[in-house]
Amino acid sequence: MIAEHLERSAIPGAVASDGLALEVPVGYDAVRQALHDWRRWIESMNASSDLVSRAEIVLAEVLNNITEHGYAGQDGAAVPVALRCRISAQGLHVSVVDQGRPAPADLGRKACLPPASPAADGIDSLPEGGFGWFLIRELTCNLHLESDEDGNRLCFVVPAS
Repeated sequence: MIAEHLERSAIPGAVASDGLALEVPVGYDAVRQALHDWRRWIESMNASSDLVSRAEIVLAEVLNNITEHGYAGQDGAAVPVALRCRISAQGLHVSVVDQGRPAPADLGRKACLPPASPAADGIDSLPEGGFGWFLIRELTCNLHLESDEDGNRLCFVVPAS
């Protein structure tokens, strides 16, 4: 689980030692800034470039999905998304808590790619989206999603190798 005691970080609004805590306002610009701040932190932790790349894909998918689906039409919502990360020999441990719309009960179990048949329908028929949860499931382990009237809590590990 995410470390409870964290020291001050060089990133405004963040705390870190072996961990990072960010409060991410709702919106795509805020997600972009949070990913930038997260990257500064993880690079300071001397994480492998492979772990950084995989984790960045997952975090971008998670935070953008929360913005797009959980807080649709609520840019600048008063309750930010809480992002907590810590690094260990096993990989990057992440906890994300939001108070957007409840996530569908089966969302964490879905790992299907969207249907595609370019041979029959041509390249223009290929899906533009729908890959998010597939990528999240493929690039993480120990994925756990809870959703209730108090919000959504997603925890996972991006393995070190």
